[in-house]
Formats: sequence, structure tokens, C-alpha cells
Amino acid sequence: MSNFVTRRARSFRCFGPVFLGMLLLNLLAVSGALRAENEAERVQRDVRSLMEATYSRDVEGVLRLTHPRVLELMGGKDAARVATVAALTSISRLQLKIGKMTFPQPPIFFKGATRRYVFVPTLSVVSATGGQMLESLNYQLGILEPGTSQWKYVEGSRVNQSNARQIFSDFPSDIEFPRFYRRKL
Repeated sequence: MSNFVTRRARSFRCFGPVFLGMLLLNLLAVSGALRAENEAERVQRDVRSLMEATYSRDVEGVLRLTHPRVLELMGGKDAARVATVAALTSISRLQLKIGKMTFPQPPIFFKGATRRYVFVPTLSVVSATGGQMLESLNYQLGILEPGTSQWKYVEGSRVNQSNARQIFSDFPSDIEFPRFYRRKL
């Protein structure tokens, strides 16, 4: 029995570096897949928080997740706060409520020269005054600035190929934007 164990130990020594190398490559592949999955979950969680903040009139929650370039284009943080309060007040006055929100497709990650981007598709059903129901297929454009760890967002239907590079100079010119629609149910 001890002779068998000795032979097995020698055979493992021979394959040890190869086995360890393959194991390491597999672990790195699994780690990369888990990181990508976690990042997808993270941006979806952010977008869900942004939607919940919008429909619950949480101005600070909306502003916290909005990209600074959008705040700048709105005239600065103070002007953006005033505009956001007005928009959320309109949502409240119309008694818009989000009923159901799903992610119909996984997030689509891509890179610019300096920033990382993601399209986060959403499908939501919104109820309005008088029992009206609206379905919205939309997306949020997420932006991760270099050296930061927090994604910031722009409402997707406002961004297109003609204005994306005006807002973000490194936005890739060959990206196909997700489709979106809003319709009454």
C-alpha cells in the first residue's frame, strides 16, 4: 500500500505545476465571471434605486445617482435640484406610481477612451390618475468615471448618437443604442 501511495505522490509532483496552473486559470475565469455578474447586479440595483427615488419624490436620491455632467448641463447642482423638485412634483400631482419594473435584458457594458459605460434596459408599468396604465421600455445610461467606483446615470431616452459625444467626449461612435418606447395599456 505504501508503494502505491509513493508512486501516486510522485505522479502528482510531476503534474503539480500544470495542475496548479490550470486551477489558477479556472479560478481567474470564475472570478472574472462573478465580478461581471456582480457588476451587472450592482448597476441594476442602482437603476432600481433611481426609479424608486423618482417615484417616491426623493430628490437627493435622484441627484446622488445622476451624472455630474447632466447636473452641469442643467445649470449646476442648485438649478438641477430646483428642476428635479418640479419634475417630481409633477409626477406626484399626476399620481404616477411604478407598478412593476423588470430588466428585460442584461446590462450592456462597453468602454470609451477614458470612461466605462453601460446600457441598463428597463421595462416598467406605471399607473396614472384615472386608472391609466403606461408601459415603458427604456434604459439608463451608466457612466463610470476613471478612478471612481460609483456609477452615475443619465436617462437613456434623452441620449442618442448625435448628442452622446457632445455630453461625453469619449463616447464610442459605433455603439448601437437600445430601442425604447412608451405606450398606453
